[in-house]
Amino acid sequence: LMLPCLFISALRFKILLDGLGMPCAYGRALTWTMIGVFFNVAMPSATGGDVVKALYVVSAYPREKRAPAVLSVLLDRMMGLFGLFFLAFMVSLAGGAALEHRADLDRDAQDKLLFVVRLVRWMCLGFVLCFWFLTSRRLERSAWRKRVTLALPFGAQIEKLYMGFAGLRERPALLLVLLGLSNLNHIFLTASFLALAQGLHTHFDLLAGLVVIPLLFFARTFGFAGGFGVGEFASKIVAP
Repeated sequence: LMLPCLFISALRFKILLDGLGMPCAYGRALTWTMIGVFFNVAMPSATGGDVVKALYVVSAYPREKRAPAVLSVLLDRMMGLFGLFFLAFMVSLAGGAALEHRADLDRDAQDKLLFVVRLVRWMCLGFVLCFWFLTSRRLERSAWRKRVTLALPFGAQIEKLYMGFAGLRERPALLLVLLGLSNLNHIFLTASFLALAQGLHTHFDLLAGLVVIPLLFFARTFGFAGGFGVGEFASKIVAP
């Protein structure tokens, strides 16, 4: 169940690179994805693999493609994180009544589950609003924003990254494909977690798991190597 995640993530990254005007063979995208996953675990940061992955991508393209190359790695991470929230958000909407009225849970567990459901809904809404604002034409054309951006260290490079990011509003089909692949990836991740729990004779409700587990994977992003520490702490807080 974990193995398909690598192939789906690599396909998402390839499509993203192609969409940004940097054609890439699937085999190379798969190699970069596996390198990133390895260093996410091996380096003292759960996102350290993205830095190594970006270095490989940048080195494979001409100098003028450096900004889109870095942007591709950042967007790949963002779409992965948004996919977590979107999957949990859709499950929380589809099974809202069943999640909010669980007779099989005690009061403490019910309160935790309700907290997670509401948190996921608000975070997903916040992500959409943030994306809408950052990619708006008004902000893109703002002279004030451009002055502030160019005044920052590496301002010219950051401006190139931002312009590439803002241009995504003109590519809704690309965004939908990336989001769909992210959701499929997280379905396999969640299924592997639930299968492991079942193998350890630990009860984890399917419907609640589809909401809670993506949030735990998000929490792992901010942990030590491989996400250890933060994800485990979050599981004790939010898992019903």
